[in-house]
Amino acid sequence: MRQLLPAVLWFFVVAWWFLADAWLLQVAGPWRVDLAVALCVFAVFGARASALPWLLVCAGIGRALVYGGGPCVHLLLLGVPIAALFPLRRLAMPAWILHASVACILALALPAGSALAQRIAEGAPPLLGRPALGELLWTMCTAPLAAALLGRLPPLWFFREAAA
Repeated sequence: MRQLLPAVLWFFVVAWWFLADAWLLQVAGPWRVDLAVALCVFAVFGARASALPWLLVCAGIGRALVYGGGPCVHLLLLGVPIAALFPLRRLAMPAWILHASVACILALALPAGSALAQRIAEGAPPLLGRPALGELLWTMCTAPLAAALLGRLPPLWFFREAAA
């Protein structure tokens, strides 16, 4: 019951989250804060492991409402990189290096995964989308900052790992 109320709040906020991400893409183009990458950086480094299913299911549904497609596809697009990068949270490296490198990997993986899923659904050979170097560096700087800021605000604040 303790996790149910924040999960319901996150469910109603996450569609607006990705709607803001789509609006930022239209307004600022590639020089925006990528909120999908920021969510994944928060999930890798800031969220409790027990909260990840709630975060990912709601994010998959919310992203499917905004961008179209099935929620399962969006759950996989967000969940697979998070699951692959989750063990990095225990590395003994400076946090800014880890966060920037994870943001870089996610900035490459999310568009590539989306393009691959779309090409597979259409039956065409996969064509992977990649951001330019400037866009990649921009995402490496802004996504960890957005993840740190948004992780301190509700509803993501309820899912944060307790400080040791």
